[in-house]
Amino acid sequence: YVRRSKDNSKLIVIINFSGNMLTNYRIGLDRGTYKEVFNSNLYKYGGDNYQNPPMKAEKISCNNMKYSITLNVPRLSMIILKKK
Repeated sequence: YVRRSKDNSKLIVIINFSGNMLTNYRIGLDRGTYKEVFNSNLYKYGGDNYQNPPMKAEKISCNNMKYSITLNVPRLSMIILKKK
């Protein structure tokens, strides 16, 4: 889901409640480059420390958006992305 602030900046929240890694999971977003600003899978939260590098949106339609990214979402985790 997307959280918007009063200044209209957005945080993209991706949650995986399953026991399996979501590999190459595609989500539709605005054009731009996105980075993780929170990842519950880090060692300090008891996770495996899997992190995604910054991701540039590709011109591939998904979720009614013209651009999208693919990322890996670890099992039982939450990732928050922010546009750079």
